[in-house]
Amino acid sequence: SGPEEGELADLRSFLRAIPRDFPYAVEIRNPALVRPDFYQLLNEERVSPAFSLWTRMPSITAQLEAYQAAGPAPADLPLVGLGFLKAGRTYEEAVRIFQPYREVGEELPEGRRELAELGQLALATGRKAFLLVNNRLEGSAPHTVGALASALGR
Repeated sequence: SGPEEGELADLRSFLRAIPRDFPYAVEIRNPALVRPDFYQLLNEERVSPAFSLWTRMPSITAQLEAYQAAGPAPADLPLVGLGFLKAGRTYEEAVRIFQPYREVGEELPEGRRELAELGQLALATGRKAFLLVNNRLEGSAPHTVGALASALGR
């Protein structure tokens, strides 16, 4: 059972109350919200979802499928991908494993592929993309960013 409609109504009220001088994205960390009605709300309010690699979230592919099931999104909304943590790994575990963040400690080919696919989708549809990663994903954000740039032919 997912969140009550009231929570979505609260989110809609919040999004309608904030200044609209620049684009916004919403990151969720509740897998119960990975469903078309949540993404439809974001589309209606012209806010990008932030598809994330994170401890308790399903794959970006699963998030994108629910997003696409919500119907067409505004074509000018940026695509946002966040590479923060491997599924099932806590922040504290990642810090312990990867400090001092000088090299990739564990390459995550599936996560890299999913983030690169978001970038490719943006390129194919003329949308902007923001792909953000941190050191806790693989151990070295600069190396991960380099791998994503290579995957995107950049």
